[in-house]
Amino acid sequence: MRRVPFPLPLLLALAALTAACGQGAPVTAVRAGGAELSLETHPSPPVSRREVLFRLRAAETGRPLAGATATLDLAMPGMDHGPNRVTLEERAPGVYEGRGILVMAGPWRAAATLRHRGGRLTAVFRFNAPR
Repeated sequence: MRRVPFPLPLLLALAALTAACGQGAPVTAVRAGGAELSLETHPSPPVSRREVLFRLRAAETGRPLAGATATLDLAMPGMDHGPNRVTLEERAPGVYEGRGILVMAGPWRAAATLRHRGGRLTAVFRFNAPR
């Protein structure tokens, strides 16, 4: 029996993909009023009609933006499913989490609002939820 060599770079790439499976990757990162916000979903990509964990990370000049109140308003462009608000709770300094359900597969818009020190930051994230 002859052995076929398995290329090491391919093996390392497969290991990295396997390790990342099921972990949330940022939907996108945006700047809002001097702060950097990024949104992750678990699972990633989010699945419609199942509970999704939303994690919003907020930083200002590289430091966590702690002590804010945060919400996500979920909507599908061109559709009216009624209000779909997720209240996010601070889990660590600058890390806000909450759970919600995307009622249909397709393109989604998540409008994040953070209230902090009497001010308000807003950012819009766009992503797709497969079936």
